[in-house]
Amino acid sequence: MSRLSLVAASWIAIGFAAQDPEVNINARYTVESAEVAAPAKKLARIPQPLQDEVRGLVGSKVDQGLLEDISRRLKRELRASSVAPKIVKGDQPDHVKVIFEPAWGVSIRAQSDDTRFIYHAKQGWSGQLNVYTEIGKNTFGAGVVSDQNQLLERFAGWRAV
Repeated sequence: MSRLSLVAASWIAIGFAAQDPEVNINARYTVESAEVAAPAKKLARIPQPLQDEVRGLVGSKVDQGLLEDISRRLKRELRASSVAPKIVKGDQPDHVKVIFEPAWGVSIRAQSDDTRFIYHAKQGWSGQLNVYTEIGKNTFGAGVVSDQNQLLERFAGWRAV
């Protein structure tokens, strides 16, 4: 009986080891259709070889790496802020539709790195708050300061970076 359980445990362990945990579940589906969801005027910017590559996805299995590569190239050609491959259920069983969805606009991220607040019993509150925003490749910043901690006199005001 112990041999049987040892064989069964080995068989189960081999079965689990054979599975790749990094495999995308969508890789088992066949691409039914592929399209770029953009206005016709912007679609005209896409070079013919890239259009052919998007159409060439039809009939193949979903390859997440290839979808990301095509998204990156579409982003460059369409001058979009991002292009996301969206996978939706197809009309036939085990089939999916791939829709590349470009997004245009300004990407804004705000961060606050060097914020500090200090309290001293005789001097009161001191502190600074700076906010930096990235728009494209440019960084803009603004802040407010009320600080009596670093100098003898209080330093207070606004600043722009």
